[in-house]
Amino acid sequence: MNDGTNWRDVGTQARRPDPTWNDPERVARRRQLRKQMLAAVDGARPDRAGEEPDPPAPAGASVD
Repeated sequence: MNDGTNWRDVGTQARRPDPTWNDPERVARRRQLRKQMLAAVDGARPDRAGEEPDPPAPAGASVD
């Protein structure tokens, strides 16, 4: 029978911060993936597909 792994050690290791998290390559990769995700989510909205964004409201216009 094996000794197994202490669950406390596993939890501690899982919560340890990643020292490479803020490396420039990883930051750039996260930025790229975020843009792709947002574009995919925005493109999946059938009510807005192919439409231009709403123009800004004129200054002093009523909001109701």
